Amino acid sequence: MADLKKVCNVTFENNFTSVGNGGTIKVNGVQYSSPTSQFQVVEGNTITAEAEYYYHINGINYTFLNWSDGSTSLSHAFSISQHEAIKANYRGKPTNNGEYIHFGTQVGQPIVIYWTDNPNANVTQYQIWRKVKHNGVMGSEQLIATVSRGTGQYTDRDYVLTSGYTDDIIYYDVRGYYSVEGTYSDPDYVSVYGAEPLYKSGLSGKPAEYSIGAYPNPFNPATTIKYQLPERGHVTIKLYDVTGKEVKELVNEIRDSGYYEVELNGKDLSSGVYICTIKANKYNKSIKLMMVK
Repeated sequence: MADLKKVCNVTFENNFTSVGNGGTIKVNGVQYSSPTSQFQVVEGNTITAEAEYYYHINGINYTFLNWSDGSTSLSHAFSISQHEAIKANYRGKPTNNGEYIHFGTQVGQPIVIYWTDNPNANVTQYQIWRKVKHNGVMGSEQLIATVSRGTGQYTDRDYVLTSGYTDDIIYYDVRGYYSVEGTYSDPDYVSVYGAEPLYKSGLSGKPAEYSIGAYPNPFNPATTIKYQLPERGHVTIKLYDVTGKEVKELVNEIRDSGYYEVELNGKDLSSGVYICTIKANKYNKSIKLMMVK
């Protein structure tokens, strides 16, 4: 009688935080639904179970973390000494599939990032990450904003959209936050052509070239026109309507090289398209402005 060993009842199940214990598990090479029925194992003997590595459930990617005894091997032999329920633990992160990240289409305007919310309501917010490849050199990633679920878009005013490659390629990643487990989706960057806008603050020193831009555009009732001069000269900036009639003279004076701005107040203008023209030394440039009321 002293040699008699007890028979232990053993079950296996998957463990998805707050979601349940579905899925499948192989026991001794045979696949069963989770949770499994009881297996009877003589005390001191072993039984082998194999977990699935990956599941996708309602917008969350679950990957195998460990067994309840701490083993991180998908296939693991358990030495049984008592009745027990053995769990395969999983960690969940929001999926990137279905975000459908895309961008606004207005060239010369701040880059607007759009996305679709994760179907899981427990993905409650999103981090917006950015990294910039400038002249072929990739910079470090930077967290630029955190927005709530339901926002669906973010405007990055540090860069404007361009129609093709200039000096920069801008990469964005929208990372969902799964509040149940405190996890974020894995990095998944999407790129767009962009450039630093003329109106970006902090410019100093002597400009390398002539340039002019306006923000906001379209505008109501005012916009700021910023321009740069690489050398001293006589500058005129005028506003014309689409028929070519002069509407306003904004600048008419000699200025040193540098960065300048002038406000266009359009409260007395009708809605429509206008042409803003700068002449400085041999430089001539016109840009379209749109007044919207």
